[in-house]
Amino acid sequence: LVRQAVACASADAVRELISSQAARPTAPLIEPELILMESDSATKAEAIKEAVDRLYVLGRTEEPREVEQAVWQREAVYSTGFGHGFAIPHCKTPAVNTNSIAVLKLRNPVAWGSLDHQPVRVMILLAIRESEQAGLHMQILSRLARKVMHDDFRDRLSHEQNPAALCAFLAESLSA
Repeated sequence: LVRQAVACASADAVRELISSQAARPTAPLIEPELILMESDSATKAEAIKEAVDRLYVLGRTEEPREVEQAVWQREAVYSTGFGHGFAIPHCKTPAVNTNSIAVLKLRNPVAWGSLDHQPVRVMILLAIRESEQAGLHMQILSRLARKVMHDDFRDRLSHEQNPAALCAFLAESLSA
């Protein structure tokens, strides 16, 4: 926002920019529309693209390719396959309008390069705005990673078939 304000030609343009940002509704981190229960993605690349495209369809980004590229930059450093059939690809980027978690439950497990060498059945994409408070991205990622280590959490995410219930469970789990 600061970069955009500095680029404005007048004080009126800055006021308009700020009021347009203030008028923007704040969406929850996760909502049922961000949960895809039976994804047909057959590869890691397809799964990441499908989740990012969902962010685009729901207006959480206008630049899906930039979000996807940010995810792949992290993925190039280390695999986000956390084990137990779960992956948490993530990014922090200015291309995201709204902090978001998207969940894909894959119809068929996908090779991911996971730490335990197991294919991924559930992917949780975390996309955080670059302008967000310092540390929020890693706070949410570490909470998710810790939760994935627990059998009860994995079982609930794997077996829940109702997107609204899964959304509520995930939101509650992250706030605890």
